[in-house]
Amino acid sequence: MVSAKKTETVAPDPDVLVREPSVIGDKRLEFEPWTVVQVGGVDVLDDLPKKGAKEKVRDVAVEIATYEGPIHLDRLTDKTTQSFGLQRVRSNRAKRVAYQIQQAGLLADDDRFVWPREIDPATWVEFRPNDSSADRPFIHISPAEIRNAARLIRSKNPHTPDVELQPALLRTFGRQRRTKRLSAHLAKAMETL
Repeated sequence: MVSAKKTETVAPDPDVLVREPSVIGDKRLEFEPWTVVQVGGVDVLDDLPKKGAKEKVRDVAVEIATYEGPIHLDRLTDKTTQSFGLQRVRSNRAKRVAYQIQQAGLLADDDRFVWPREIDPATWVEFRPNDSSADRPFIHISPAEIRNAARLIRSKNPHTPDVELQPALLRTFGRQRRTKRLSAHLAKAMETL
């Protein structure tokens, strides 16, 4: 008899779901992925860099970044191309779409995260926790967002050593196991903490 491996959902600690009371309440908004809506066909992407195609691609990218931002450029490129009927995108097309995203007036930081126009990365102190069922790889979570979560956890318990802080951060974003890639991303976020 073969036993099936049971997968448990990894959820953030309840403490990170609460924030200082504000106009919108004291519950922290959890990460919610943008739902792909097909707004055109592959022909729009084929027509890049024509003006009409550029405008459509940029408009979709701005909408996604406004909803999900900060969002990794690769994720934004994927979501944008999915909006035009592509599930997989070749690197040359991804580069053309990424170029249009960068020309859309959105800020892309040094870590390749695209920020909505409404958020100033230098003053943003929020983060969006999620459980393990969320459609957002850990490496697609902005280091700024991870740092903001770390600051909150440390503010509640100032003497939390890194050995305890890191697992708490992983849980905040629905993770438990550490891969090399995930550990490297976490370390990068912690550098300027």
